[in-house]
Amino acid sequence: MSASKKSSTRFATIALILSLVSLLVTLIHISLFLVFSQSQPSQAPRNESLPPPTPATPCPDTTETPTDPAEIFLQALKHIANREAEEAAKYIVYPVVRPYPLPAIEDEAAFARAFSVLFDDDTLNQIAKHLAEGQRPERVGWRGYCYLSGSLWADETTGKIYVIQGTSSIERTAVSKAKEKEIATLHPELRASIANPIFSFLSHDQSYYGRIDQLNESTTDEEGEKTLYRISVFKQEQALDSLPAHQFLCTQSVEGTACNVAYYLPNGDLCFTETNAGPRGFIPYLLYLPSEIGPIAIPVIPDPWPYHP
Repeated sequence: MSASKKSSTRFATIALILSLVSLLVTLIHISLFLVFSQSQPSQAPRNESLPPPTPATPCPDTTETPTDPAEIFLQALKHIANREAEEAAKYIVYPVVRPYPLPAIEDEAAFARAFSVLFDDDTLNQIAKHLAEGQRPERVGWRGYCYLSGSLWADETTGKIYVIQGTSSIERTAVSKAKEKEIATLHPELRASIANPIFSFLSHDQSYYGRIDQLNESTTDEEGEKTLYRISVFKQEQALDSLPAHQFLCTQSVEGTACNVAYYLPNGDLCFTETNAGPRGFIPYLLYLPSEIGPIAIPVIPDPWPYHP
């Protein structure tokens, strides 16, 4: 073979090898591109709007609302001690009966307004001191839980406060002034002997209006000396500053585990009583009026005397 043919064959072989190498490099580039593309997250086209992000799941509320009645009562006491009237108002059973003749507190707004009268500084400091010492409410059977020597009572099932009594010097002053003004509305013959107004009522059929007053007199029987009370009953058409249609002198008796108050005539007949026949906060009363066929029981309800303090 001539030299020229050998040289031509050599160049052809080198060209083929270079072509193969180039093809191999191209294939490697394509393989790397495909591997790299599959490893990257897909992205939305720039001209398409992205969907809104999924909102984060909120953290669960780890604050536990107490369910034990004693703990609920304690929570109410903490709000009271901290002077948080609006929060404390949520832990009250309404209406709240106040010392006679102050009107009852009917709702949360009224409680918040009356807070500074119901709880003076001394009372609030006492509650705070007992709480700081770790004093817990005392369970007293079906009556529920008491605190501050029985000044505050809470329901045995809900833990809500249903009695607030004798806690504030401000309220005691308000009660005293209200009683003086109420006594001044009565007939002069009734005023002189009254030591303390106790209760006023209206018959369920609104035919009678009445009141109970503690007198500055007493009587003595086989059980010893007893304070006298007067029950005055007015007919519907009577002016309340006149003499009543009926007057009964009675002695008072506190009866049973429910501590129901009853008033008895000198002959032993029942004249007026309260019972616990209804739900908490509702105590029906019965007035017994004499008749030809014997005493007639007349249902009555608490009703404020026409003077509103």
